[in-house]
Amino acid sequence: MDISSFPVLSLIIFLPLVGALVIALIPRRNLGAIRGTALLFALATWVVSLWLVLGFLPGRDVVASAAGSFQFVQAADWIPLFGIQYKVGADGLSVALVVLTTTLSWISILASFSPIKERVKEYMISFLILEVGMLGVFLALDLFLFYIFWEVVLVPMYLIIGIWGGANRIYATIKFVLYTLAPLTWRSWPGPASTARSRSSPSPRLRSPSRSRCRCSPSTRGFRTRTWRRRPRAR
Repeated sequence: MDISSFPVLSLIIFLPLVGALVIALIPRRNLGAIRGTALLFALATWVVSLWLVLGFLPGRDVVASAAGSFQFVQAADWIPLFGIQYKVGADGLSVALVVLTTTLSWISILASFSPIKERVKEYMISFLILEVGMLGVFLALDLFLFYIFWEVVLVPMYLIIGIWGGANRIYATIKFVLYTLAPLTWRSWPGPASTARSRSSPSPRLRSPSRSRCRCSPSTRGFRTRTWRRRPRAR
């Protein structure tokens, strides 16, 4: 069986989503089943990603573009009116990132069995959806599809930090939102034009020499004032 003809990338991306849907059907009080299901689907995703590594052929040009060559490419029209496609593919860098993500995902789920004791069901669902977004970001070849997967990453990450974070989780959540959803700091950064204007224009002190020379009151500005001291009489 040729692995390049099998939709392995879609399987890797959406297998954690299937796990999240299965966990949603499990009763909340059955913590063992919830944790075991999350770990099972994370391990299954990891195994499929290793299959991807075995089928990847370095130097094989499947889809050549200006950005490089991609293998295991899957493309389907999503919104033809705007030319948006569901298009995923993998190169050498994305394969390494996918394997690293799937490996750390099941390790993180396994490590969370002991510390996560409240809202375990919501935590496992959020973590698996987070894995879906991360894998989609690394494999998306369409800009709009990349944006969708990036937004999918933000929501569960926001919940994980804000609910199951440490003592400063509210502060960390606010910073996370500011640095991802509202990047407005670029407006305060002086650009080349503003920097050139600030260098060419005189400073406010040079424009008003009277202020720099005289510190007297407005009524006596422009006049010289002297302070007379009374000399002591000689004895």
